[in-house]
Amino acid sequence: MEAGMIPEARPPLRWMTVDDRSQLWVCATGRDPCRELDVFDGTGNRLATARLPADILDLPRPVIRNGRFHAVVEGPDGEPQVLVGRVVGPR
Repeated sequence: MEAGMIPEARPPLRWMTVDDRSQLWVCATGRDPCRELDVFDGTGNRLATARLPADILDLPRPVIRNGRFHAVVEGPDGEPQVLVGRVVGPR
C-alpha cells in the first residue's frame, strides 16, 4: 500500500463488526453510548448511518445476520435488554 493511500486524519473507532454480507458496521469514538452506526460496503464505500431506538452497550458487539440486527442495549433503568430488529432501506 502506498503512503498516499492512507489518510492523515481519521476518526478513532470505538468498535466495529462485520455482517454476513461483508458490510462493516462502525461505532466511532465520541458516540457514548452508541446509538448511531456507520455502515460501509466491502470496498470501503460508506452506505449509510443506522440510527437505533436505544443505546448499544459496548459488549457484546451487535450481530447482523440475514437482515436481522441483534444487540444488547440499555433499558430505561440501566438494565441490559436485547434489541432485535430488521435492517431496512430508506423509504
